[in-house]
Amino acid sequence: DLNGNNLKNLTNTPNIIEASPSFSVDGNKLIFTTKSDAVIPDLPDDEGQTISYYDFELDTTLKILRHKNDFTIGYTTQGVLFGKHYYHPHFGVNDDQVYFIKKSETAGDSLLYYNISTNEFQILVTDAWGMQRVHISNLRNQLLYNGSNDLLISIDTDGSNRTILYD
Repeated sequence: DLNGNNLKNLTNTPNIIEASPSFSVDGNKLIFTTKSDAVIPDLPDDEGQTISYYDFELDTTLKILRHKNDFTIGYTTQGVLFGKHYYHPHFGVNDDQVYFIKKSETAGDSLLYYNISTNEFQILVTDAWGMQRVHISNLRNQLLYNGSNDLLISIDTDGSNRTILYD
């Protein structure tokens, strides 16, 4: 409720930071990033990040993407992705489509599409450095993000029609 009387804690994960939440089109799922706040043995610093979603109908959290070195016990994970940081996940027109930013220390930042059902990835665009704050349109057909040098950029969800809106 908006008055705060019926709040529900969706996650109970000590030493885990959950961030960047975004609802699915139908409002039945909430996608977000997670990152371990604790030192995990045999896991390099900052490589415990994942993309997960909470399913309101099933009342459960599912991890859908994990770093290649994250073997957290008790989670079933769809995809494995190289790279240290995943940010700002959003569902596409259906719950199988996920768009997010992948940060890299060597190859620049990338805006990616991931299909949960087929486990396929597509890099929509790579920017030198500083890609952040991706948002998806209400119709789920365009993405908007901040690129290098604070550029405001629009791109279609299929990776076409990249347009600098403000520089």
